[in-house]
Amino acid sequence: MKKLYILSLLVVLGITSNAQIGRVKTLTLDTLTAAANDTSTVATVTGGYDAITFQTLSTQLGGTSDGKLVIQGSVDGTSYKTITEKAGAAVGWPVADSGIVTNGAIWQVTLYANPFKYYRVIGTGTASDTTLVTVNYLLR
Repeated sequence: MKKLYILSLLVVLGITSNAQIGRVKTLTLDTLTAAANDTSTVATVTGGYDAITFQTLSTQLGGTSDGKLVIQGSVDGTSYKTITEKAGAAVGWPVADSGIVTNGAIWQVTLYANPFKYYRVIGTGTASDTTLVTVNYLLR
């Protein structure tokens, strides 16, 4: 009976630890308005994963969509630093390590070896525009 209990516990732990793999999750980011920085909710990643992929979609709501997006990472959930493309650790960055906000623009970035526990996206618009940015991520 004891062996059955231990085996059941290991199965439940295995299922729980892999619950995030392959599921697309969404981060909430306020609509970008004017030239203010807007910060998404935080993605907390537990467990060992080979990669995390972020995908954003910018949708113009008013004015002419313009601005940029950056991804930030943290090990403690308090101190964040903008993640930049370095020596094959990530793919998907255009010039200046940021995504460009324009109507209909899709930005995808993959980070290998899941280097941080916490991630967030910072969006900055420009004056006289309103843009909805949808942020999704996937763990593998």
